[in-house]
Amino acid sequence: MIPAELTLPMVAPDDLGHLAAQLLMEPTPQTRLVHGEGPARHTFADVARAFASALGREVRLKVIPRDGWEPAFRSLGFSAEAARAYANMTAAAVDGPELPNDPLRGSTTLQAYVDALVQS
Repeated sequence: MIPAELTLPMVAPDDLGHLAAQLLMEPTPQTRLVHGEGPARHTFADVARAFASALGREVRLKVIPRDGWEPAFRSLGFSAEAARAYANMTAAAVDGPELPNDPLRGSTTLQAYVDALVQS
């Protein structure tokens, strides 16, 4: 549902866990809002290429146009209300979320994450 070449932050779950653990160890007065990301931002085309590499075969990315989002969520079993909510969240991502210039970055690359996911 996300345009193939739209760059977005992505982060591996392990990296989020490490970041959360670090933050939990900070003194309470240092509590703050933190934005965590992986080492680089990626497109969904990048994700398809990472899976193609890990699987050793072609992976074709199919982008669902905006007017097909709610029906696509409904076809997956979402209620009408949930499909509308997820379509709205997707629109918020596509329409340009405000992203910080200085996120805390994890170390797991997209390719390393996908390779490990495919091997498990």
